[in-house]
Amino acid sequence: MRKLFLLLILFGTLLGGCSSQEPALPPTATPIQIEELVAEAILATQTAAEASFSPAPPYSPLELANLLVPGDSLDGAWTPSTVYDVTQPIPGYACSGYYGGCWGVYIDNPPSFGAELELLQDGIQLGEASLLYFEDKSSVEAIYQGYMDKWSDFGENISDSPANDIWMQYYNHFNRPDLGDKWLHLVGFSEWRGPDQDPDDPANNWELLRVEIVFIRCHMLVLLDLRYEVENPFSSLEDTLEARAVEQEARFDMIYQYAQEIDTRITPYACNP
Repeated sequence: MRKLFLLLILFGTLLGGCSSQEPALPPTATPIQIEELVAEAILATQTAAEASFSPAPPYSPLELANLLVPGDSLDGAWTPSTVYDVTQPIPGYACSGYYGGCWGVYIDNPPSFGAELELLQDGIQLGEASLLYFEDKSSVEAIYQGYMDKWSDFGENISDSPANDIWMQYYNHFNRPDLGDKWLHLVGFSEWRGPDQDPDDPANNWELLRVEIVFIRCHMLVLLDLRYEVENPFSSLEDTLEARAVEQEARFDMIYQYAQEIDTRITPYACNP
């Protein structure tokens, strides 16, 4: 246990000093790799890490990412991978290089601290979980309102489309007990092309079921985006429309329960100004 605790201290030191939010800075930070050994350390020491978690901000990206590790949630099928400090430039991100940099609501309300944790299924990145802390609670409300506006507009635009009988894309479709102080969700099916595949080969097109959940708890904003390869593909619609709806709700419930667990974990820190 002492060795694992020292490992966490080592990574905390590695992440130290990554709190600047000046958008003029060049991309100086590389992704913080926690694949394999580090992921195992996070899982093995989650209880100890929570016990030694900073009682008040600032919170390191590794501390925040630790609160997002699925563990046995989501059927234990997801492996934590890379952690990004979302207050720093992220290699490969568009626009300013910062998390949410293409969207004005983030530019005007940058997080004080935050982390994005990539999640893998069978070695392929098909999910992300993000946890952002805002010292000013009006900023977290502004981000939340931005999602509400964008997603509700999307819901209105697709609700009357005949194609939506197939793709089942919905905004706030499922009625469940509240998450956090308030929450939103988006679900749907979509086409996706796998990595490193011939784009001219139709066999390389995948269909994914996607679930996104956003909720706020005091000073924290949680964003979950998970995709699954479809069990009931659109290619057999005459037999699978009802099955697709059942599959979608089952996946949603699984991710919703994961979100509930995250809400319980973060509350002592989210509501500690």
